[in-house]
Amino acid sequence: MWTKFQNNAYVNKNNKHLYDNDVCNPLLLLYKMSRNLYRKRTKENVFLFLLFMSLVILISFALLLSSRQLVQPPEAEMAPVQSKSSTKYSGFLVDTKNCKIPNLDPFEPSVRNYFRFNGPLSCPDVPVLTYQEDDMLRINQSAIKHFKLNDFKNCQYQPIIRPNNSSDFVFEYIQDGIWFAKDIKVKHEFMRVLCYSESGGLMYTNFHSFVLPDKNLVKARLNSLQNAPYVKERMNVLLIGVDSISRLNFIRQMPRTRKYLLNHLNAYEMNGYNKVADNTFVNIVPLAAGKYVKELPWNENLANEPFDKYNFIWKNYSDNGYMTLYAEDAPSISIFNFLKAGFHKPPCDHYNRPFFLAMVRNRALWKGKNCILNRLETDFILRYVYDFTKVYHDKPHLAFAFITRLTHDGINTVGYADEPYYNFFNKMEREGRLNNTVVFFYSDHGSRFGDFRTTYLGKLEERLPFMFLIFPKWFIKRYPDIDQVLKINSHRLTTPFDIHKTLVDILNFDGKVRKATVKKRGISLFSEVPGDRSCQDASILPHWCTCMQHIPVNISDMIVEKIALSLVNRINKMTHKVRQKCAFLQLKTIKDATKMIAAEKILRFWKSVNDVNHKQVYYNVDRVDAIVDYQLTLETTPGGAQFEITARYDEKEGTFELMNEVSRVNSYGNQSSCIDILALKMYCFCGG
Repeated sequence: MWTKFQNNAYVNKNNKHLYDNDVCNPLLLLYKMSRNLYRKRTKENVFLFLLFMSLVILISFALLLSSRQLVQPPEAEMAPVQSKSSTKYSGFLVDTKNCKIPNLDPFEPSVRNYFRFNGPLSCPDVPVLTYQEDDMLRINQSAIKHFKLNDFKNCQYQPIIRPNNSSDFVFEYIQDGIWFAKDIKVKHEFMRVLCYSESGGLMYTNFHSFVLPDKNLVKARLNSLQNAPYVKERMNVLLIGVDSISRLNFIRQMPRTRKYLLNHLNAYEMNGYNKVADNTFVNIVPLAAGKYVKELPWNENLANEPFDKYNFIWKNYSDNGYMTLYAEDAPSISIFNFLKAGFHKPPCDHYNRPFFLAMVRNRALWKGKNCILNRLETDFILRYVYDFTKVYHDKPHLAFAFITRLTHDGINTVGYADEPYYNFFNKMEREGRLNNTVVFFYSDHGSRFGDFRTTYLGKLEERLPFMFLIFPKWFIKRYPDIDQVLKINSHRLTTPFDIHKTLVDILNFDGKVRKATVKKRGISLFSEVPGDRSCQDASILPHWCTCMQHIPVNISDMIVEKIALSLVNRINKMTHKVRQKCAFLQLKTIKDATKMIAAEKILRFWKSVNDVNHKQVYYNVDRVDAIVDYQLTLETTPGGAQFEITARYDEKEGTFELMNEVSRVNSYGNQSSCIDILALKMYCFCGG
C-alpha cells in the first residue's frame, strides 16, 4: 500500500522513506563524513565540510528526480492519460472508395481559442400586456396587476397586409384597426397591437402573428388531394433551416438539441452532407428546386424579376393538396430578397414577410439585436411553424422556414440557439406534432467569415453543414429496409440535390427501396448512395469537395505564385468596367496553399482480377500524372480582401486553369457600397 508523503514523495506500508534504501547508501556515507569533519573544526575541515554538504544537496536533488521517474505512484494518484487514437474523433465520417471525409475533433486544441460557449440568451423582463392563444388575442391581466398599470384602458390591433402592388418589399397597416379591452378572436394573420392609458397616452406596442385557415383555400386543397396520385403513406414535412452552422459547430454549441435529436427523436445525422456552392441562396436552390441557380435559369441580369415562375418544392406539394408555409426572419438579407426581387405573389399559403418587414421597422421594441420585448426573434418563426402544424394537424402540410439572424454573424452566437431549438422540438414531440411528420433540420453551410475560417478546420467545416432527418417512430418500424438505407447513407457523401430527391420521394411515397446509379447527381436517401460516389459524381466542384486529400504546399512555390497572380488579374478584368469606383487590386500576400489530389491507390491502379472469389487488385509502382487541384488563400491590396480560389493543374501538360468558384473569406462590409452589382460586390474596394 502506498500513501502520499511530503514533497510528493511516497512511502510504503512500513513507512520506510524511499531515500532509505540501498540506492541511497552513498548519500548516508557523505552525510556521516561531513558530520565528523564539522565536529573536528579546522579551516581546512570547514572547507571540506561545505564541499561535502554541497554534494549532499546535489545528490539529494538528483535522487528525488530519479525516484519520481523510477517509482510509479499508485493508479489512483495518477492523472488519466488518453491516447489520441482512442478518442471518438478519429478515422473518417465517410470512408468509401472515392470519398474520405475525416472525423475531426471539434475541440481540437489548436482552435480552442477561437471559441467561447455562451449560455441561453435571455430577453429582458418587460411588461407584456397581450399574448396569443390559437386564434385568440388575450389581455394579460396578470401583467397589468404585477406591474401596477392601473391606468390601462384598452388596445387596438392594426392588421398588417401585403398591398396590391405585388412587391415583396412593402407592407401596410390598416389604420382603422379593431379596438378591444378584453380577449378577442382575431380575423387577421398579422398585426401591430397598441394599448392606451385612461388619459389616451400610448403605453404599449407589440406584434403578433397567427395562422388562420382560409376555408375556401382548404377546400380547394382537399379537391387537389383527391385528384393526386395514390401514395402508400402521406406524411407532413417540415424544413427547418438555420444559417451558417457547420456540423462540428453544432456539436460544440448546441449539445442539448443534438442529444435530444439523436437520443429521443432517433434522428439520422448526415455526416457526409457537403454543400455544393458558396452562400445560402445557391445552396437552398438545389435543395428546393433540384437545380443549380444557373439551371433555373437565373443570373444577376434577372435580379429585378420575381421567382414566381420557378418550380420549387413547396409548389409541388401545394399542387398535390398540401397546405404550405414559408417563413424567414431578417428580411433585408433573406434568401430570395437580398439584391433580388423576391416573390410578387406569396410563394405559400402562409407567408410572413409583411409581418417581419413591419416588425424590423419598429426599432423601439428591439432589445439588443435578437429580442423583441421579451421574445427572441427566432421564437417568432418557431412559434409560427408550431401554430401552422397545430392548425393543420389533420391535413397534409409542408413548412419551409429559414432562420438567419441569431447565428449568421459569428461562430459563438450559435450557442444562443441551443435552448430555443431544444424547446421547439421537445414541445413538438410532447404534443404529438411529429407523429406523422418528416423533419429536415439543417444548415446551408458553416461559418464563412472570420479568423477561424482561415484555419484548416474552419475551411473544412464551412463546407460541411449539419443535416438531420427525423421520421416518426412507426415509420421506421414499418419500413426497416428504409431505416437500414438511411443509416448507411448517414456515412455517405450527400448533397442538397439528394435532399430534393428525397422530398420528391416523400410526396410520391411507395415504400420501395430502389437501387441508385452513381451517375445520378441527385439520389433519394430512400436509395442507398453508391459506395463509389465521388464529388464529381455528386456534382460538387473541387472548390467545395471535402473528400480529397489535402497536402500543404510552400506559398513560394512557382505554381502557387502563378495561380495567385492569375486570380488577381481575373478580378481586375471583372471590375474594369467600374474602375472609376473600384480600385485596381494587387497581390499583397499568399496566406496558405494546399494541393488536393486523388487517393494514391487510384493514381497507381493497374487492374483488378476476379470479382468476388480470389479477387486481386494490382497496382503500378509509379503513379500516373494527375490532375491536381490547388487551393489558395490570398490577400489583395488596397482593402485587405482575402480570397480563396481553386485551380486545376495538369501535371502532364504543366498548365493550370482557374475554377469559376471564388470565395471571399473575410467580410467586405461597406467596402463595396459604391456599387449595386451583386456579382462584383465581393471584389470591389471603393476608391478606384
